[in-house]
Amino acid sequence: LQIDGDRALQVTAAIEIAKGLGYTVPQVSLEHLNLAHSYWLLEWPPLYSAMLAPLLVATNFDITLSSIILETAGLFFYMLAIWRLASHLRFPIIIQMMLVGFKATEAYEGMLYSFATDFHAAACLLWALLFFLLFLETNNRKYVFSAALCMVGAFLFRYAYLSAVFIFPLLLIYNGWKTKNQKWSNGALFLFLTLVTVLLVYMGYNKIRTGSFTYLGEWQKGFYPWKLKYLLPLFWQAITHVTFISVQAEELMGVRFRYISLFIQWSSHLLLILLAYEWWRRNKTQGFLFTDKRDQKFFLISGIISLSILGLLAALTMRIDIY
Repeated sequence: LQIDGDRALQVTAAIEIAKGLGYTVPQVSLEHLNLAHSYWLLEWPPLYSAMLAPLLVATNFDITLSSIILETAGLFFYMLAIWRLASHLRFPIIIQMMLVGFKATEAYEGMLYSFATDFHAAACLLWALLFFLLFLETNNRKYVFSAALCMVGAFLFRYAYLSAVFIFPLLLIYNGWKTKNQKWSNGALFLFLTLVTVLLVYMGYNKIRTGSFTYLGEWQKGFYPWKLKYLLPLFWQAITHVTFISVQAEELMGVRFRYISLFIQWSSHLLLILLAYEWWRRNKTQGFLFTDKRDQKFFLISGIISLSILGLLAALTMRIDIY
């Protein structure tokens, strides 16, 4: 396990929590290397560090073992969410097994080198989607409560999920109004109040303590539309290892890495645009309303969530002067 980069920052904050110093990271200046002061960590939400801290205490501060326990648990719930969603959508058992097996290929590289919260945040989002679908079918309040908790968890693991937080209540408000379903309207109100409360408390505390809601407040802002070309090939990245493919194409077929990576990047952008158009075309005919079919509800909800996250990434890419 590589404990460096962003993971190291979150692990350091977990150590400070375990020592009773709060969600902070020690910092020294070049003028006074022997003096350290703590600063409140804005770069990442606190849930990963807060969950890691008790594991550190239990393992006598064995950082690697504690991280592996927490991240293996996150991976397990991520895979289980995929299995349960596929089962809910009535996919054949062989397709369920293929989906889980396919996503399992991410585990090795993801756990070793990727951000520590990848699987945890994605698991929370997928469980929230499953609970939301169950609520639409049963109107059982326990499912809307579970969906709210999972959406809060997704945001408190990764800031990127902020754009998806209010998708569920907005969809419920719209569909409840169109279909005159009071239970959906009540569920939307509960979801909205829960999510707003958590966001106001956490981000408000950040603002009071540091002067910024998130770490993005510290970066220079402008308008840089040309930076969109640096977006990752998100379509292909979701189903394969693009760097590996590019390297092998150069080694085996003599195609220069630069050319194959550019093709992968731009074709990914094109495919995402085509998928977004097809999603819009299909759902427009239904008025963006929930139907009785599970797969159509899933198609509508997951599409909006995906578009909201892509939109946030594109907006930040054009707005913030970092790569």
